[in-house]
Amino acid sequence: MEDKIYTQDELAKYLGIKKSLLIHWRFHKKGPSYIKLGENKRGVQVRYAAQDVKKWLSKHTVHFVREK
Repeated sequence: MEDKIYTQDELAKYLGIKKSLLIHWRFHKKGPSYIKLGENKRGVQVRYAAQDVKKWLSKHTVHFVREK
């Protein structure tokens, strides 16, 4: 997984969210780090490195401590 680079569509599918949420997170600087490759007629070309996604997911993982 470490060398994988996700497109927006691939990452949205992997996370089980809509692509529009990734765009919203990027706009508000809340989602995983991303790579901006430039623009074309279809808009900004964005990719996500798997290692950055893994790091972001790790920071947002909630750990519960069970009481005995």
